[in-house]
Amino acid sequence: MTFPWDEINNIETTLVTLPKDENGKLDPERCADEILDFLIFTYILAHDNIEERFGVSLEIKAEDMYEIIYKDIAGEDFVQRARKWADEGKPSALTFLLETETNRVFNETMLFYADKAGAGTKTWRTMEDDRVRDTHAYLADMELPLDGMFFTYDGDGAEAPGGFILPQNNVNCRCWLDFDR
Repeated sequence: MTFPWDEINNIETTLVTLPKDENGKLDPERCADEILDFLIFTYILAHDNIEERFGVSLEIKAEDMYEIIYKDIAGEDFVQRARKWADEGKPSALTFLLETETNRVFNETMLFYADKAGAGTKTWRTMEDDRVRDTHAYLADMELPLDGMFFTYDGDGAEAPGGFILPQNNVNCRCWLDFDR
């Protein structure tokens, strides 16, 4: 299975060179567009992973992609957050945003297409290193029905990595879902 993490290794360099306006400040609109391009890439990568995993052909519909990529979280979508961080001149916040949104889009897309491919269960996977947060280590290798919710020991719940209510359970998460029929 291919993950977008290899591409993320180049994100900081990308963000340092994100479009700037004539005053040398980050250009909020163009920064949001750069992030959108990467999220579309991530969506297609997740879709292709499910097709390969299950040996099926699944149609990509623009409205499905839009719904996942532009998901409103705490009253804002990624574009609003990207514009805010660019306006404030915070490339490190843009890095966190891109990493977090990439993981969320990847996992939500995988879940969406796994359902269409006939998967029956999902399993929470971690990177199994010392950077895995305790609340996610708690979920490691937990298998649930496709429509089940993962609950951390702090009571936060999500259908997939990146979908929690508490920001500390989403930011920089590198977990992913695995699927079986």
